[in-house]
This record gives sequence, structure tokens and C-alpha cells, in this order.
Amino acid sequence: MAKKLCLASVLICLLVFILFVVDISVGIPFSRASIVMDIVMMVSSLTILVLSWLTFREQDK
Repeated sequence: MAKKLCLASVLICLLVFILFVVDISVGIPFSRASIVMDIVMMVSSLTILVLSWLTFREQDK
């Protein structure tokens, strides 16, 4: 169960990262309301992604 949660977290973080990359480049979801918010959300999602991936790798197989 814990492995599934870690993988779900990785997928959600990837989706959030892609969402804000698209917002910075094209401006579709939030019409570039704040570039700072986009950058902070991208960094946050990458941080959680790395933590989830490291936790997934440390679990027993």
C-alpha cells in the first residue's frame, strides 16, 4: 500500500509540474497570473517528487 501511495505522489507531482510549465510557457490554465507562483510551485512539486521517489526506493521489495 505504501508503494502505491509513493507512486501516486510521484504522478501527481509530475502533473502539477507539467501544469505550471504549461502556464509559464503558454499561459493556458492560469493565464500567467504570477510568474513567481509558477516557479515556486514547480520547485515545490519537484522537491516532493524527489522525496517520494527516494522513499519509494528505500521500501522493502
